[in-house]
Amino acid sequence: MKYTVKYDFNKYGKSGYTPHCTRKEAIKLARVEVRNGSKGVTISFFRASDGQRGYLNPNGSHAITGNFWE
Repeated sequence: MKYTVKYDFNKYGKSGYTPHCTRKEAIKLARVEVRNGSKGVTISFFRASDGQRGYLNPNGSHAITGNFWE
């Protein structure tokens, strides 16, 4: 399964994303973005075996709806 970290705005006023992360890399990057002041940080996933898409939430659950990392 591959994860993508997305954020709406960082301290420079830019939005962006980092695709193709492992779960561990995505969590680490999301926490760094939040510490650096990024807003609206989410981690989405794609599972190629069945085409499932969704979010990895801060509590560790995978769901169709996502929560912001804080």
